[in-house]
Amino acid sequence: MSSSQNLKIPLQEISSVTNGFAEANIIRKGGYGLVYRGQSEQHGMLAIKRLNRVCIGDNEYGMEVTLLSKYKHENLASLIGFCEEDGEKILVYKYEANQSLDKFLRSKDLSWMRHLQICLSAARGLRYLHNETGSKHRLIHGDIKSSNILLDENWKAKISDFGLSKIALIDSANSVIFTGPNGTPGYVDPQILNGGITQKSDVYSFGVVLYEVLFGKLVAVPGYLGDSPFTVKMAKKHYLMETLHMMIDPDLRNEMTSDSLRTFSTITYQCLEECTEDRPTMSLVVEALEKALFYQQVSFCYTFGPSFSHLWFHNSCFFGRNPSGYLYDVYISTSRVETKHFVDCLCDALKQGGLSTYKDNSKRLSVIKESRYFLIIFSKNFGANDWNLDEVVEIIECVKKRGNFVTSVYWDVRPSDVRGQTGYFGEAMSKYDTHPRMKVWKSALVEATKVPCFIQSDDRPCEALAEQVAARITLERLDHELYKYTINEKEFI
Repeated sequence: MSSSQNLKIPLQEISSVTNGFAEANIIRKGGYGLVYRGQSEQHGMLAIKRLNRVCIGDNEYGMEVTLLSKYKHENLASLIGFCEEDGEKILVYKYEANQSLDKFLRSKDLSWMRHLQICLSAARGLRYLHNETGSKHRLIHGDIKSSNILLDENWKAKISDFGLSKIALIDSANSVIFTGPNGTPGYVDPQILNGGITQKSDVYSFGVVLYEVLFGKLVAVPGYLGDSPFTVKMAKKHYLMETLHMMIDPDLRNEMTSDSLRTFSTITYQCLEECTEDRPTMSLVVEALEKALFYQQVSFCYTFGPSFSHLWFHNSCFFGRNPSGYLYDVYISTSRVETKHFVDCLCDALKQGGLSTYKDNSKRLSVIKESRYFLIIFSKNFGANDWNLDEVVEIIECVKKRGNFVTSVYWDVRPSDVRGQTGYFGEAMSKYDTHPRMKVWKSALVEATKVPCFIQSDDRPCEALAEQVAARITLERLDHELYKYTINEKEFI
């Protein structure tokens, strides 16, 4: 802590700005101790955390001071100083006007766009810790939860409480630190019990926070049900059953665009994958949240008609040209049997938007690499053709290596059927049970169920679904052209 000595603040000064640690100045209580509000002529409004001498050890206190004095970022809490006189352990921070995220989960005053901005800024803070400290090691926060995400007067999030943070000396997102279970029940990565913590443990905890934001309530703590709680298992089940709307406040749900919700919920689910290697990095989480925000912003800035046609033509400067060099805009993978009429409608709708498509049977796999956007239409007989399954493998490879856009449509099958090869989908695919590529196909199908999707319902005509899917693809195209101007310039954040 020697490099932090200039941050030392005398105990007398801290006592003065808190009126002698008066009870009236307490703004938060926790197992770590008490937080007081204080006003300083030099530093302005302060949040002063007086740590419990019994519960907080020298290691936790020292880690907090070391990290926050060394690493600075707009989405990390700002450490003003510390005090360790007379056996005290006191941390002094800049006071954040809106305190912490957990206090606003139920608020009806925050729009969905504001929720997204908060989540995105918190994700950027965590990404900084994981990837951007400029050092040869990796940082793990160790206690990500909504009460440790502070909010300033502009609702920008600040990651706080680094007492349980760890430093991995190996430069890898999957570097493991073997340690005893720590963190907060409900947020802790269950894989910690099987071999220590990694940065993906933070990703898991952040996924829990994202579900809290989506549902407007805290996660259930083991042994305490609280007020209408939810569990991670419950949240994941609602995602797979496509019943998330049952958990979301109706007023908030009405604000959300389908693309924004789909993108947000998909990355949230992926954060909570049981296998740590299957979880995204925080860089990917940031990218997904930026897209979710972008989709919401586009909806806010434009008035869409039922077919979105005026958006396509008003932005025709982006279409009718192919700056990326791809031969085709959209590659469609389908069984052709059940979906022929839908595919015809879709191709017509895409053509109106100035997008070229490929849906012929010849040289399918070679054309995939020459296409920019992929659409997979899953149906009962999709898995009955091995070339369809090979298509999915090739598509997923392109997505992983080159970042191509991909979405899926479920036609008379459910995502869970594709993911687990069950139901009619599984029956059609069962003839390949002993095929040497079965393991590769299954893995690709699981990956394909994680992308944004559309579910065909019996009461939705082919034409209506085709327009929605075409609008989604068109929006991705618009995203590619406008993305850097709306997000990188931070116009809305």
